[in-house]
Amino acid sequence: MEKFSKTDFKIVKYLGMLILAVCVSFNLSGCKESTTRSGTVSAVSECIEKNSKQGELVSKQLIKSQCIKREQIKRHYIYQEEYRSYVGYSGENVVLNGKLQNYHEDFVITEIEVSFDLYDGDGKKYSKSGVQSNLWIEPSLYLDLYVAIPIGEDITIRPSEFCSHKPDTYKNCKTWNVIGFKGVNVSLN
Repeated sequence: MEKFSKTDFKIVKYLGMLILAVCVSFNLSGCKESTTRSGTVSAVSECIEKNSKQGELVSKQLIKSQCIKREQIKRHYIYQEEYRSYVGYSGENVVLNGKLQNYHEDFVITEIEVSFDLYDGDGKKYSKSGVQSNLWIEPSLYLDLYVAIPIGEDITIRPSEFCSHKPDTYKNCKTWNVIGFKGVNVSLN
């Protein structure tokens, strides 16, 4: 009987580990056999159901928020004149407070991104943006929106007036925008 050298043993061990790694990767890649389209309410529901056993270790709310975060997709903002909100200051934050309606017919909003622009007396622009997440706003429903974004020490101005619709006159004023939404499509079976 022929003996294996240390080099032969290392090669066989390496090939064995390589074969094992390939087998495991094929097995794991087949793990996520989703029957629903990604980015939909159905995909979120399926994700929550598949991960419900983890509820013994983490909260159901955490599982839900992680499934939403994994499945949400970006949708661009559609301007609506009715989006009127209070924009003010609270300590070192600029604050947006108001009602937001989901005008999408087939989309649940789970996250909103807003931006604020502040202009000093010379017309110099200072921009800040922020995200409000962990939302669930179904089509045609309203949300009481409250977004507070730290201004930072570099911005000392606090304009009280809103800017006009003429950009060349932007001095000592403020504006805000909805940059976009994230959410999931409603696609019923």
